[in-house]
Amino acid sequence: MWEVYNAVRQEIMLNHALMHWVSLAVAITLLAGTAFCESRTTALSVLLPLLGVAWAAATVRFDFLIHRQGAYLQHLEATLTQQGVPILWETWKQQQHAQKIALPILDLIASIPIIAASAHLAFRPATQYLAKNAFPGARAYSWVIITLQLTLLALLGIIPTIARR
Repeated sequence: MWEVYNAVRQEIMLNHALMHWVSLAVAITLLAGTAFCESRTTALSVLLPLLGVAWAAATVRFDFLIHRQGAYLQHLEATLTQQGVPILWETWKQQQHAQKIALPILDLIASIPIIAASAHLAFRPATQYLAKNAFPGARAYSWVIITLQLTLLALLGIIPTIARR
């Protein structure tokens, strides 16, 4: 049972690290793309905001997997505790209340560059590019991109509840 427990814990840590590396790569790409699109009119200004939406979807997916695996570990920990093993990580973590306040605030601060770059690209260079090339829905594109991104990120608040079911 310990092998399963350790394997799942390692997978949680890997998913967590991947989520942060993906976020860092997307932030750098969006910021560099924003600088590039400021000096040129390019289709890249239409595609880069989609990267922001894909990042939000990937973040929700990573978060779901992490919480789902954590729920499984809590079940394993309950079994191990009945066998005399002291409280383990997931059980201890659930008893901490500061993380429920601090982590969402820190996540919001960390996501600001991605949201801001996506919004800037969607509302300014992308709208200009779409209007210049007479694409219908140039103004709607910006609102759809930002609405999708913010809706996906808002789902992060209910992921822990969904993952436990």
